[in-house]
Amino acid sequence: ILKIKHDNGIIERKLKCLLRSARLSRRKDYSSLNSVLGFIRAQLQSSGQLHGYRWMYAKCRLNGYRVRKEDVRLILKESRICINGCIDGFSRKLVWLNAYTTSSDPRLVGGYYIEAVQRLGGGPAIVRGDFGTENGHVCDFQRFFRRNHHESTESYLDRASTANQRIESWLRFLRKECLEFWITLFVNLKDRGIFDGGFLEKSLIQFCCMGLIQDELDDTAEVWDSHIIRPSKNDNVPSGRPNAMYALPGLCRTTDFLTPIEDDDIQTCKTECTFRQSVPCDPDVYDLCNIIMAESQLTLPRDAYKAIDLYIFLRNYIKATL
Repeated sequence: ILKIKHDNGIIERKLKCLLRSARLSRRKDYSSLNSVLGFIRAQLQSSGQLHGYRWMYAKCRLNGYRVRKEDVRLILKESRICINGCIDGFSRKLVWLNAYTTSSDPRLVGGYYIEAVQRLGGGPAIVRGDFGTENGHVCDFQRFFRRNHHESTESYLDRASTANQRIESWLRFLRKECLEFWITLFVNLKDRGIFDGGFLEKSLIQFCCMGLIQDELDDTAEVWDSHIIRPSKNDNVPSGRPNAMYALPGLCRTTDFLTPIEDDDIQTCKTECTFRQSVPCDPDVYDLCNIIMAESQLTLPRDAYKAIDLYIFLRNYIKATL
């Protein structure tokens, strides 16, 4: 830009030296988190509730807020149960779709991958994943499984999320058909002043809603895998039912690239994994909630609105005893 617009061909090293001497930096004088939080909460009252953290970060910058991208991500995640998914690039069949307390732990995501390998009876020839540390174990496991193949280093491909069109497109579908309802419920709790993202309230949301959300994810995945994908103008994009295309790839004139994995290799990788536990939240909060529910003769609801009622009851009960 300096060369083309200002006819100044200064080299990068010289530019950095001048910036240091003038005490100029992109990463200092950050806005207070309270002011950023206020701006983001205002955005969530309108179409801003549909933004991911990268888009919200860009809006913060455009509105004069100096903020770390990581801070924006944490603010947006404070009330959310984290979703992680994987889709077969050919058939569009869901390989896994899980809800848990985090989606950024590489050991946990690696556990999802190993569970899928065991369930499906083998591993893929190629895995395509987003940039990010959460996929580090998946990358290592995939290359370890393919170590005796000549393309072992190419069996895992790091790409920007915008390049992983299959899963990104499907996650947009998931939000529209399933998650938007839950997001609206949680935003409503914040608007009513009965959820502030604290440890207790986050644990109670997980206790009351995690199972229901996972059930809805399972139902959504089942419907998706059995629905018919219509033919496209692009001849390279197959059409049909994801379950059928995955199970019988020969119908689409291709072959099955699933590769059997030695059980010893799987067991070696499992030692580096973390797996979801049956307890959906902090163990102490979980035990306390079960005691309160037993004393009050309550059970976990199978309805979202009753789950929110249970959250409010437990929150008020525990806060009254503190």
